[in-house]
Amino acid sequence: AEVIQMLARIFSVHEFKFRNLIKDQYPLWLPEKCGTLYWHPRMDCIEPEDTDEITQLFRRRVPRSASSKEAIVDMEGFVAEFEKVAGARLNYVDVLVCTVPYLCLLLEPVDLPTLGYFGHPLLFMVPDEQDIRNSFWERFSEMSKKSSVEFAVSDPFLQMQFEYQLGSPKLPVLRTHALYTGTTHFPQRSEEVLVLDRPHEAILLCTLQRFLGGEPLDWP
Repeated sequence: AEVIQMLARIFSVHEFKFRNLIKDQYPLWLPEKCGTLYWHPRMDCIEPEDTDEITQLFRRRVPRSASSKEAIVDMEGFVAEFEKVAGARLNYVDVLVCTVPYLCLLLEPVDLPTLGYFGHPLLFMVPDEQDIRNSFWERFSEMSKKSSVEFAVSDPFLQMQFEYQLGSPKLPVLRTHALYTGTTHFPQRSEEVLVLDRPHEAILLCTLQRFLGGEPLDWP
């Protein structure tokens, strides 16, 4: 949602259409994903009613994307299948976006402008075999140097981590803005703490409650 909202404000087009290739990574309790995360006056969130070949491919290759961080196996086969099912559909695409570094390899052979915005570690979903990791680091580094590709990370810590593992290039930092919330932070409530929560990582909020006292929240 972060990068799509940014692009919708940058591109001077009458209508901005996009489609999520991995559609199952959001928690089931999130209602109306398109209206909640991707709403914008000029933006059209495309969600095919019928499951097409692309959706079937990603659900088969990344079957537990909503609840698991398991590695993706046989990336070369994944890339070949994606090229086949995407096919002529790419003739109607202006820009490709990836938010998981390893999945950017799906876009490596595609001759289209590609943007990568990362909030995950570089090795997220990469198998543990050293030869696979070495190959990925080399391919990702070379891909990032293409004139048609622009990569960025969400914070300085990730920037240092990527630089340590890749060497070069040093990816720029672009802080998250959460524009999809439609709100601006005004720190006027001195006795409250705003906590960034994620569906499967609530430890920070629980830790704060422990130090502040009181009854813990009853998480569903």
